[in-house]
Amino acid sequence: MAVKQACIDLSGDPGDAIGWWESDGTPRSCPPGQIATQMGRRAPIAVLPGERVALMSAEAPRTSRRNLARALPFLLEERLAEPVEGLHFALGDGTPQGSWTVAVTAMAPLARTLERWRAAGIQPRALHCLTLLLPWTPGTWTLVWNGPQVLLRLDRQRGLALDPPNVDFVLERALAEGTAPPGRVRIYHFTPEEPAFPALEGAGVAIEHRHCAGDLMTLIAREGEPDGSIDLLQGPLGFQGRWGEVLRPLRVTALLGLLWLAVLVFQGVLENRRLETQLAQVEQRIAQVFRTAFPDARMVRPGVQMQQNLTRLRRAAGGGDSFLVLMARAGGVIQQLPGTAVDRIRYQDGILDLFLRVPELRQLNKLKQDLHDSAGLTADIQSAVKGADGVQGHLRVRTE
Repeated sequence: MAVKQACIDLSGDPGDAIGWWESDGTPRSCPPGQIATQMGRRAPIAVLPGERVALMSAEAPRTSRRNLARALPFLLEERLAEPVEGLHFALGDGTPQGSWTVAVTAMAPLARTLERWRAAGIQPRALHCLTLLLPWTPGTWTLVWNGPQVLLRLDRQRGLALDPPNVDFVLERALAEGTAPPGRVRIYHFTPEEPAFPALEGAGVAIEHRHCAGDLMTLIAREGEPDGSIDLLQGPLGFQGRWGEVLRPLRVTALLGLLWLAVLVFQGVLENRRLETQLAQVEQRIAQVFRTAFPDARMVRPGVQMQQNLTRLRRAAGGGDSFLVLMARAGGVIQQLPGTAVDRIRYQDGILDLFLRVPELRQLNKLKQDLHDSAGLTADIQSAVKGADGVQGHLRVRTE
């Protein structure tokens, strides 16, 4: 799209007044009943906060996007803490090597948010994660420092939301884990002072500061939709809200479409049977490979067991789970516990050591349980020392 016509932040709630931004960054506001008149023929771009969307990668053989979209929950199931039935998956770009970018968010809260805004007269034509709307050019990282909100876009479809106290540490790990350091880091900040990042300065990376007036949504509206943004209105969310509008003026066409859909379903059944036959052959081949690779192991679920064994081998070789993934999953849980402060972080061989302060010992135990229940992580309390200002704790976190 050459010009962004309107931009709406879905992190708020449509109340007495709805705020939106023109393509030049000019903020507008109007009552919900007047939004359709104010926007005219323009359909807005909706923006979802970066912390509500996880950007992941999935490995899959070459196939159609439709088949891949159906397979995404099963490809990512073991890496997600929540049941896949309650999540929404949006497919991004793929590589010739079979790696696909996927945006994952909770389905029910997003559906409720969209319903509230639709009731207020907002029917977005696209829904994007704020992280992937940050300005970006190849070979450059984009960092937005906006008070308590810090976002980092690493490349075309990779980025994350950060906790401000740990930004420098995350940058240091990202530079260490990357295949090559970026040629430049462009920092957008909304404060008079330029924030300092010793990790970037120590790595010798070129730093470009840009002071921004207004707010983050003004910056996003002015920049337009950058290359690589993933539209979250896919699958069921892309279909909702449009079916009735298509059927009313085109009922005959809709009936023909239903007939054609029945034909496609029948073809899908035949295709499913063919895939089931192929799947049985693949499972047989996996079992053969498993017996060859691990002759002494007891075979229960060979595919899962092989992946677990390979993961243990990688950890033994010094690899381990990605630091950024561990930080994103653990950080989301820590932020939910008031009064918790992280003093120091250490990461090595897939294990994250958190040195933190909590008001009471029971809160440390609750954090350990929440890391297991909400983030799917294993947390062990290494030490807990009660002092005048609370409890000094040491948690060791790793994937299960």
